[in-house]
Amino acid sequence: MKRMAFISRHKPTAEQEALARQKGYELVHLGDRDGFSADFSDLESYDAVSVVHAAAALRVLPYCQIVGIWENGRRPGPDGKPEFYPVALHVYEVASMEVSGCVNSFPPQVREL
Repeated sequence: MKRMAFISRHKPTAEQEALARQKGYELVHLGDRDGFSADFSDLESYDAVSVVHAAAALRVLPYCQIVGIWENGRRPGPDGKPEFYPVALHVYEVASMEVSGCVNSFPPQVREL
């Protein structure tokens, strides 16, 4: 099974672990990161990385070209406040994203795995 870094302030739920296993990944919880200013260089040792925020997914691409984005649903919790739950894990592989100065080689090739 491949290792997928799980970036979130919450530990993965049993539902998230099951969705990741269906895609062939074991989740490794790394804790929360600031998706807009964090250093992601330690992600190079993982096969993939998963995040909730799509913008954070774009920030990790230079370090890991396979990125999972969690799709969440919302249901009322026991106290009436909304509770989020995982609906799906969408895993994408991005190739040809070479950065040269301020010019990216777009469009990158993206495919859902």
